[in-house]
Amino acid sequence: PRPDDALAIARSRWLDGDDAGVVGALTPWLESRSPPHGRSRTAGYLLLGTAHMNLENWNLASRYFYRVRRTSDPLASYGAWYEALVDHKRGRHLVAVRECDQYREKWPEGPKADECLLLIGDAYSAQGMRSASIRSYEEYQTRHPDTPRKEEIQLAIALAVAKTTPSQGIKLLHELMQSHSYPSSDLAARHALQELAEEGHDTTFPDDSTALMRRAGSLRRSGKLGEAWELFQLLSRRAEDDASVAEWVESNEDRFTWSTRRYDIYATSLEEDYAASPS
Repeated sequence: PRPDDALAIARSRWLDGDDAGVVGALTPWLESRSPPHGRSRTAGYLLLGTAHMNLENWNLASRYFYRVRRTSDPLASYGAWYEALVDHKRGRHLVAVRECDQYREKWPEGPKADECLLLIGDAYSAQGMRSASIRSYEEYQTRHPDTPRKEEIQLAIALAVAKTTPSQGIKLLHELMQSHSYPSSDLAARHALQELAEEGHDTTFPDDSTALMRRAGSLRRSGKLGEAWELFQLLSRRAEDDASVAEWVESNEDRFTWSTRRYDIYATSLEEDYAASPS
């Protein structure tokens, strides 16, 4: 292709999901004896770095993001963010922390300023610095109390704690399994518990009825309908010997039968109401 077409070709390949094609189009263009100048070159470096990042060529990705960061271009803040991200991914965790601190100082209102708090937390956690990790996660939560990423942060804190105090981390993971709304949160918590169990830790989920009632509600909210219904049936059997469980089962039966799509049972439970007030 003609040199002037390289960026357009790379963008087209990027939209097609062809990261290797992006590298093939941009590398000879950007590394030639007469490379482009100005915004085109910076955009090319950013796109090339992103393609290398997706290919997990962390060192090459960091090199090109560094070049973007060093410019005065509006894209410089994105180069700085991605440079910190790939430095974390290639094991340079404290370097990533420093780069994110610099980002937040230089671009306090930048598009990734608060996202850097989560990356700093991840980097400190990977470095084994539990307290610093949790402080960064909690600062993000303070700044965004209503964030839908609350469960993601809870999981990150639990994992950070589990690295130094497994028993406490297991409790936090169990708490997430009882209070989550997103299926990915439960999946990640269970995966982490499995790894801890393989290391020899007791990760048995609490068998008390209160914990099981909360877990049943979380499974229902997150769309795990089969598991939610099985747990509700278990609690229904326990209700025969426990008045508090019986009260919970009675007050939640309609909600569980309807939301888990057990419509035949739902209809049966309402027969008396329908008979008293036909509709």
